[in-house]
Amino acid sequence: MSRLLDHLYETHLKQYSAKRVSNIAEQLQGVDVLFRHKYSNKAYRIDEKAQLDYPGRDLPTFAFELGYHKGDMIKQGWLFDPLKKTDFYALITNITLKKNEYDSCSIRFVNRK
Repeated sequence: MSRLLDHLYETHLKQYSAKRVSNIAEQLQGVDVLFRHKYSNKAYRIDEKAQLDYPGRDLPTFAFELGYHKGDMIKQGWLFDPLKKTDFYALITNITLKKNEYDSCSIRFVNRK
């Protein structure tokens, strides 16, 4: 999926450079891709959320993790976690496969604020 997304970012978001984050600690802080505006040099941290379990289906909804149970405790989900560094969520839906490879998708960017 990341190969398709990187191609789409490069093709359609020409005013930005996109660098995929490989550092696990940064990924756990909600940063999958770093976008940098080519003219202002401003950086945006992107957390990609994909409906990978539903290829070929364009679901009209998306789940945001508000909280979850772990044992007897209720934990805060990623959406309101103050430790996350995310600026925008890239919501990836309508994923299609061609010859067992990701072929196309829809991406909606949502400002975390």
